Amino acid sequence: MALALLRLVALLPFTAQQYLGKVLGHLLRHALRRRRHNAEVNIALCFPEMTPEQQRQLVDDNMVSTVLGIIETGFSWWASDKAILAHSRMEGLELLEQARQE
Repeated sequence: MALALLRLVALLPFTAQQYLGKVLGHLLRHALRRRRHNAEVNIALCFPEMTPEQQRQLVDDNMVSTVLGIIETGFSWWASDKAILAHSRMEGLELLEQARQE
């Protein structure tokens, strides 16, 4: 059922997918309390120099990024090559060419 839902989301325009991912990420931070708690503990242990507000923002950003990552995975599975290329950019090709020549 989750894959079918992900497939349907992949049919949406890319901007709608991004918007949906951000909204779901913000909603799920309240619904997935155990996962949020785990992230809060990990962030607090890894970044003790951050203020509690900065740590909270990092946890919130992580929740949104996780949902966006799942949605983008569906996009990469089911979108056409043309659609994927339209939302991609390549940087550093000159470095690859330089490495190839060396």
